[in-house]
Amino acid sequence: MKPQWQQQQAQMRRQQEQLRQKQMGAAWLEQQKEKQQPTAGVGFADDPFAQIEQAVASLRQQLAAGRLTQEQVEAQMENLMIQDDEGVWWTIGFETGEWYRRTGDAWTPATPRPAAGQAFVSSLADAPKPHRFGAVIVWLIGIALTAGAGMLAGTLAFEGFGLGDVGAWVAAGFVWLVGLRITTKISGKIWRGK
Repeated sequence: MKPQWQQQQAQMRRQQEQLRQKQMGAAWLEQQKEKQQPTAGVGFADDPFAQIEQAVASLRQQLAAGRLTQEQVEAQMENLMIQDDEGVWWTIGFETGEWYRRTGDAWTPATPRPAAGQAFVSSLADAPKPHRFGAVIVWLIGIALTAGAGMLAGTLAFEGFGLGDVGAWVAAGFVWLVGLRITTKISGKIWRGK
């Protein structure tokens, strides 16, 4: 176990890194706002969708070069949403580069088609937020259901089909793996607000 002073130093380093990440994100947002100067009150000089695509490409490069961690990228991706003049929110998938449109409580793949002179806002005040608490609850419920289903599959394999211990473990393990994958995928989407 580390001495208390080493633990305190490690905690201070983590806090400094978190502060630095927030400052970097705020500086990046400020730069994006400066780039988006309105032209005659109708829209922005540059295509905001192209700006988001460029920002995501930059994040991919920084992640690949090791200048950013996955957590830093995820934090910055939460700020890369725009709202068109019809009030529709848009975001882009980091891995796929595919655009998503907010419909109800879900993000659905769509192709943005801004009209000529269409105005965009980049305020995140009303942007859809990830549902982190809900994602954790869904994950916990999914794990509990998966554990129960795995135990049931193992029992059925052992007692119902007479497959023995190995067969029971294989059946339970298969159900657990599939259930864990499905649970993680669903809770991940909720976690990201998609």
